[in-house]
Amino acid sequence: MIPAQNSVHRDAGNLPPVPSTGKWEAQDQRALADKIRAITVFCLTHCGRCFADFTPPKLFRYVAFHLLNGTCLRAEHTDELKAVAFYQPANAAEIIARDQAGEPQFTWSQTKGCEDSFLIGQVMGR
Repeated sequence: MIPAQNSVHRDAGNLPPVPSTGKWEAQDQRALADKIRAITVFCLTHCGRCFADFTPPKLFRYVAFHLLNGTCLRAEHTDELKAVAFYQPANAAEIIARDQAGEPQFTWSQTKGCEDSFLIGQVMGR
């Protein structure tokens, strides 16, 4: 049994919905930016080897991409971030083909809803 002070979040459920007008309220923008910034700082502080080839702005965009796509998992203990993981639903055949071609396995694309696998990019904790 997990004690009540521990929690795991799949972040898409905790974010405000993307507005149909394409504009976020200012407080929603700040909350999202703060969440992205906190996870980015965690990754830079505790996960250096995982993101050695990422500049801070690129890592910020990577975290934002996963938060907005619902493919970032966070584990917290008493509201303190303890672990983070990034994944991407994908088709296994496409992952293997990209790998065999020497291309990155991760793609900056939204999921299509017909994927048969998960590409787990990073799982980091402290």
